[in-house]
Amino acid sequence: MTLINALETLKAQGITKLAGLTSGDIKESNIEKYIENARRCDEDAARWPEQGWAQYHVAHAEGNYIVNMEDGHHIIATNYDNFDMPTYSDYEDEAEMYAAFEEWKIQRDAEAIADEMMETRPGEFPRAAWVLIAISELRAAHKAADEAFEREFGKEEVEQ
Repeated sequence: MTLINALETLKAQGITKLAGLTSGDIKESNIEKYIENARRCDEDAARWPEQGWAQYHVAHAEGNYIVNMEDGHHIIATNYDNFDMPTYSDYEDEAEMYAAFEEWKIQRDAEAIADEMMETRPGEFPRAAWVLIAISELRAAHKAADEAFEREFGKEEVEQ
């Protein structure tokens, strides 16, 4: 799904305000500005295809998807080959979006791990137990990675 398709999908659902990655001249929450910016980025990438940023943009143009969160919010995320990143959402701010997306990824990954464990170690634990074990381990791993990053590079502040 392209970013424009994802934005148009949210707009069709009545969503008019977004939080997310702000750059360039986008300093507001109006979904129309986000759509306009996405179109301009696509046009610029087509205009200058030899530029490295344009090649990267085109390579990931179809890598967007919408996560419908259990709390009723929506997150547009982008797959970048080896990781997924939230781009825009209808949460109040970026910090909320990042936290919700992180929990969603942990849940998604825990369920995949539980499915694998049910295949490779059948009967050892019920699937729900494997999900809880995986969630615990994934949260611990994410916390350790965040702490290591902060020790090495300092604490990252999310701009509001």
